[in-house]
Amino acid sequence: MIFSLFVLSLLIPLFFASQAFAFTQCPQPKSYLSPAETPQGLEILPPFPAIGSQADADDVALFKMDQVGEKLPDGTDNPAWLKATADDAAYCAAELLPTFSEAVFGAAGKRLDTTTAPRLVAMLNRVEIDIGNAYGAAKAHFARHRPYERLGNHVCDYESVKGTSSYPSGHAAQGWATGLILAELAPEKAEAILQRAADFGNNRVLCGVHYPSDVAAGRLVATAVVSRLHSDKKGFAQDLACVRAEFHALVDPSAAKPSCEIIKP
Repeated sequence: MIFSLFVLSLLIPLFFASQAFAFTQCPQPKSYLSPAETPQGLEILPPFPAIGSQADADDVALFKMDQVGEKLPDGTDNPAWLKATADDAAYCAAELLPTFSEAVFGAAGKRLDTTTAPRLVAMLNRVEIDIGNAYGAAKAHFARHRPYERLGNHVCDYESVKGTSSYPSGHAAQGWATGLILAELAPEKAEAILQRAADFGNNRVLCGVHYPSDVAAGRLVATAVVSRLHSDKKGFAQDLACVRAEFHALVDPSAAKPSCEIIKP
């Protein structure tokens, strides 16, 4: 296993270079966790359901149930498809975080973005590196074909996933990690936040680019990484305290503005 992980660690840069991952277009700060500290999807995840198995049949059935058209019967745009397409384009922290604004603040509330929460975005940029490091080897190893390659279904954005591996879902992992962290910052809104995080991942299925098992695997990796991050007392925990002060000031305008800054990686 150690030798296999070593070989994969050499292959991952080539894998990402040859694939059109949106992740490579995001900011690339230093991760919080060292390679030895990073949970590995290969050690956490089971293989994806084998074609021909009952688990695969169930996976495909659930996938097909979630497919929708771009238009409603009356010819108007399908809101579910539009939402899935918007989520498909959100990957980097600066794009992903605003999609949680309503869950945190309500329909008419404040917005979470690089202007209102720059420290949070900076921290999530680093968390995204940890998440990518955790699932990258698993994607390279499992090399699962996307649903459209097998089922011929329509997808939100073919070019964004062309030639890339399906298991686990990187979008679902990043969305779930963001939700877990936001739920810590606003525990009274945890239910709405985690529902939004779940919907973000589920929209990858609706968008036609992932099976439900891919999404579940992404959430599992994200949960392991966020749990591990909390043991980083000199990095992540310190930054989280700073972000918490920023978030509190955003929620309560009368609160003191944070004087802290995110640790420079």
